[in-house]
Amino acid sequence: MQGEKFPPFFNDQIPCGYRAIAHSFTVSNVGFSYQCLLIRTVCSDRLSRLFRLPGEEKKLQKANRNKIPVDVRDRDLEEMGINYALFDQFPGQAVFVPSGWYHEVLNLTDCVSINHNWFNAANVAHVWDHLQDQLELVEKSTEDVRDTPGWNEQCQVSDWSLINACTWH
Repeated sequence: MQGEKFPPFFNDQIPCGYRAIAHSFTVSNVGFSYQCLLIRTVCSDRLSRLFRLPGEEKKLQKANRNKIPVDVRDRDLEEMGINYALFDQFPGQAVFVPSGWYHEVLNLTDCVSINHNWFNAANVAHVWDHLQDQLELVEKSTEDVRDTPGWNEQCQVSDWSLINACTWH
């Protein structure tokens, strides 16, 4: 993209391109493995919801059988006491999603955006805790095949693929 300017700390990174059709929806998520996220919209009108503080997800879980709902658009978040920001994002604008904050996006028009995921000393503990939690979930869900040769290594495959996809600073 000729003429695009990004902060200098992104110079050594390969950004992730994202495209979606109008009226598509990105479900509530905490970002790639608890990393920080910068979303730069190239072309699209988007409606984003950002849950302001880590901890708000517990209120969502409480109202949804202890799971984060995939879609909260039809829920009365004010009545549930959930603290969030709802805002529009237009071409050329960027949104920063801090590590551990849930967010979701409705693409009002066809969308192209550039996403940067990263972690550093400020959030590496969150990333590490998340990876350990995910490993524990994988181990518990595959307990019945623990005696399979290579079980431990296979449990860690997805976690290591996440780490290798990360940019270190």
